[in-house]
Amino acid sequence: MESTTPKRKPASRGYYAQARVMKDAWRAARKAQTIFGGSVRQYIAEAMRQAWAELLADPVYQETRRIIARSRAYRQSPQAHAVSSYRANRSSAGAWIGQ
Repeated sequence: MESTTPKRKPASRGYYAQARVMKDAWRAARKAQTIFGGSVRQYIAEAMRQAWAELLADPVYQETRRIIARSRAYRQSPQAHAVSSYRANRSSAGAWIGQ
């Protein structure tokens, strides 16, 4: 017999990052509330800024964004991608050779 639980939609690319930021921000805001008192809402804005800054500084996240950007550029124009990668390889080779 098949399971009657609904299947989840596959997460979009940005879903994990957004969920991580929100969870980290709420966790930090609750921690600030216990330390300084007041309401969690007083701390959530700054906590979200900090969580986004931490995510954007993460090297794994940065590399993932670069890969996604390259694949989007390639899908839009494979010829332009080939020319730009040729130029990039050529310029780095020229610097290595001393040209």
